[in-house]
Amino acid sequence: MPDETTVRKWSLDQENPFYPQYRKARMVGYDRMSDDIIDIADDIAGDAARDRLRVDTRKWVLSKMLPKVYGDKTTTEVSGPDGAPIGVVAEIRRTVVDPKAAG
Repeated sequence: MPDETTVRKWSLDQENPFYPQYRKARMVGYDRMSDDIIDIADDIAGDAARDRLRVDTRKWVLSKMLPKVYGDKTTTEVSGPDGAPIGVVAEIRRTVVDPKAAG
């Protein structure tokens, strides 16, 4: 079994064959963590204060690790097609008034 430091280095190197396996395993772990939230909340026999802490901790971790999936949405995100930035087009018109024609 490799040392934890070695595994962490492999997990950061996108060229390493271990990288996609590690990322997939982390995603499975996050999915399991989200399932745990439901299990903890549904367990009526537990200690309410302790269960709240367990749920809140898992929610916090998930919101930091996967903010697009589990993060709080505080603002409405607006984007163009396929998530591209929205372009702004401004048109400036100039009107020339002939002083002789006005009088």
